[in-house]
Amino acid sequence: MSFAREATAQARNHAATYLPKDERKAVIHAWTAWLNPPGGGYGLAIKRGDLAHQSPAAMRLRSWFQRLFREDA
Repeated sequence: MSFAREATAQARNHAATYLPKDERKAVIHAWTAWLNPPGGGYGLAIKRGDLAHQSPAAMRLRSWFQRLFREDA
């Protein structure tokens, strides 16, 4: 993830046009683009376990995403 932050910051010097308020989103999308398979966004990254973390805040976020993107909905 730290390299995704660096790469996203460097991209600003190479015609990246994302707004400063969207930097976190750009970092996540850069990082998920390098996974196998690439892309898929937050929901798929969480479902696959790519963003696994055990902090209480991360667990609440993960639970919310799982409810939001559950397959039986």
